[in-house]
Amino acid sequence: MKHDLDKALTSISGILVTPYDSSGDVAPDKLAPIIDRALAAGVHMPVVNGNTDEFYTLTTDEACTMPREDVSMVGGRAPVLDSQQSRLEAFLNKNGLSQMELP
Repeated sequence: MKHDLDKALTSISGILVTPYDSSGDVAPDKLAPIIDRALAAGVHMPVVNGNTDEFYTLTTDEACTMPREDVSMVGGRAPVLDSQQSRLEAFLNKNGLSQMELP
């Protein structure tokens, strides 16, 4: 489903937390009920890797995992904004990799 990003940016964005399991690893599957509830409550655009403090401590692998998983969980119901896209692009460029494309 195609979304109007300009319209989404003028509406309600919800910055998502990064869930962890008991071992301290990111646990994106724990985010599914939070996403469902946020969208049902009227959030128009979930924001992953946002300003909830823990994003500063994410490894690059973790920072890449969360948007990929979030986009999958949102399932086209809304656009998803990755607030660390510039960090990821810099890493990819530095390492001669192609730009990450999310499904």
